[in-house]
Amino acid sequence: MKYDMPFTKEYFEEYARLLLNDTFNLNLIHRQERYNEDRPDLISLDEKIGVEVTNALNELGGRQNKLFQQIYPIENRKAIIIKEADRLGIKENLHFSEDVAYLSEDYISADKIKILADRINTKLDKLNSTEFHKYKFNALFVNAFDYFQDDITKFLENYQNYINNYPINYDYIFIFNCDGLFFVNNNEYTIKMYDETKLSSYKDKSLQYAKLILNK
Repeated sequence: MKYDMPFTKEYFEEYARLLLNDTFNLNLIHRQERYNEDRPDLISLDEKIGVEVTNALNELGGRQNKLFQQIYPIENRKAIIIKEADRLGIKENLHFSEDVAYLSEDYISADKIKILADRINTKLDKLNSTEFHKYKFNALFVNAFDYFQDDITKFLENYQNYINNYPINYDYIFIFNCDGLFFVNNNEYTIKMYDETKLSSYKDKSLQYAKLILNK
């Protein structure tokens, strides 16, 4: 049985759209809404900017994240979570403390810089493919909210050592974490502070948008 997962691809894309529009005064919309397809996920109204959205997770982290992003029924919840963890291949790391589920090992203990580099390289592969739509300015938004600032700055200060060479590169990269929104442009980065009071609103609006898409 599949359970509702509110934190879907659409959720993270809408969250990125709201955050970027407010923080950088952009006019981003979902490309899907205009052309019935993405690649990239977001575009500006004037179609000068294209933004791809991704999460800084490896494959294991994605499966572990999925376990806690679903909505489970109250009845037999513990048994259902165990069954779902088994389906996702992470049952051996699942534990309970006073009926609170947690994982003994997850992607947080992994090499976070490598994961971040792998995600960007994967998206650069996609950007350089023939089926991907290019724009005057191509950008990447990376959700890395649980990353330490030191990990992100270490990665950015050694960016060329982690990223492969490509004919087409991103003009802008946004990396979102709890300390701020890292903005990378011409191999230099700054940290833009976002309005923390709006984060709850972004979450609520993004959930509503994801549910709307799910119910179409």
